Amino acid sequence: MPGFVYFDSDVFHRIGATFSAQGLAPELRDRVVVSPITMLEVLSHLTLKRRNTETLAHIQAVHNNLVNPDHAGLLEWPTHAIARLGLRIPYDADQRSGMMPITIPF
Repeated sequence: MPGFVYFDSDVFHRIGATFSAQGLAPELRDRVVVSPITMLEVLSHLTLKRRNTETLAHIQAVHNNLVNPDHAGLLEWPTHAIARLGLRIPYDADQRSGMMPITIPF
């Protein structure tokens, strides 16, 4: 069974810098998944004056050169993972976006 890889925001930036000029092998791109919490944190880095251009370049590099842009894998929202794995409570996968305001108040 193939394993999957995801990154925290620090590694996301390092990977974005590393893959800014070259792409990951196509057969490996399907094994990279994106953490929604990491993406929220990385997107918040766009507000930093010193790093916003660099952050945008990292996001674009990950999209263009690291994940499969036609089918990027996404980790479960933490609320769902905790419910399913920790509490063994089923959830409706179609309501993922509806749980975002509960997990992170906007």
